[in-house]
Amino acid sequence: MHPKLYKNATSIWARRVVLAETKAKLQIYKNDFELFKCKASETARKYGIDTHFQEKRQRKVKKHFDELGADHRFPNREKIFKIEVFNNVLDTVISQLDTRFIGMSAVCHIFDFPTPTFLLHVDEATLLQKCDEFQRKYSDIIGPSFSLQFINIYHLVLPQLTQAWTVHQLCKEIMSKYGVLECDLTEVFTAMLLFFTIPVTSAAAERSFSKLKIMKNYLKNNMGQTPLRHLSLIAIENKTASSLDLNEVIDTFAKTKARKKL
Repeated sequence: MHPKLYKNATSIWARRVVLAETKAKLQIYKNDFELFKCKASETARKYGIDTHFQEKRQRKVKKHFDELGADHRFPNREKIFKIEVFNNVLDTVISQLDTRFIGMSAVCHIFDFPTPTFLLHVDEATLLQKCDEFQRKYSDIIGPSFSLQFINIYHLVLPQLTQAWTVHQLCKEIMSKYGVLECDLTEVFTAMLLFFTIPVTSAAAERSFSKLKIMKNYLKNNMGQTPLRHLSLIAIENKTASSLDLNEVIDTFAKTKARKKL
C-alpha cells in the first residue's frame, strides 16, 4: 500500500490522487498480464528464482454416459495461475481499495469547496451553490447563514491565497487572523471544526485492534480491563507518549504508590 494513504501529514485530496493512480496501475496490470509477467520475471532472475511454472499431470475425471459436456481444463500452469491467482488477487485488491476508502472519497466530495485549488479558480455563484449544498448536508449543526459568512471570509483571504496552501493552512490563517470575528463567523468556524474531526478511514481503528492482539496474548491472558485500556491508550497515542519525561512519570508514580510510614 502506498505510504501516503496512511501518512498523517498528507491531505485527503493528495491521498485521493494517490488512490486513483494506484487503482489505474492495478487495472493496467490486470489488462496486461504479459507486462506483469516480464517485470516479475526480471525480479525473480535478480534473486535467482526459477521463473518456469512446474507442470503437473492433469487428473482425469471419469465421464458418465449421460453427461453432455466436460469441464474446461486449462492447457498449462501459467494459464491456471493467471485465472485462479493473478486475476483473483487483483480483483480483491481493487474492490478493497474502493470499500476501505469510500468515507475518504465522500469527504473529499463534500469538503471540496474550501480547498485553495478550488477557491482560486471558482466564480462566486458556483462557490455559493457549493456552500448551500454543504449547509443542507449538515443542516442540523450548520445554520443557513453559512453561505454568506463563507463568501465574506473568501474575499478576505483571497489576496494572500496561493495554490501551494493546504486546507489546514487556510483554516489556520482564518483562525489566527480573523479569530476576533468568531462571533460573526460562527458557522464557518463550526464547519472547520467539523472538517478536522470527521473520520475518513478505519485504518486507525484497525491498527488499534492489532495492538490489542500484541498486548494481550496467551501469555498475558489474566490481564484485567483497566491495565489493558491504559496500555492501549499509550500504544495508540504513541507520539504524545514518546514526548513525555519518563523521570517525571516515574516520580509521580512512586509518590502515588509510596506507603506511609507509621
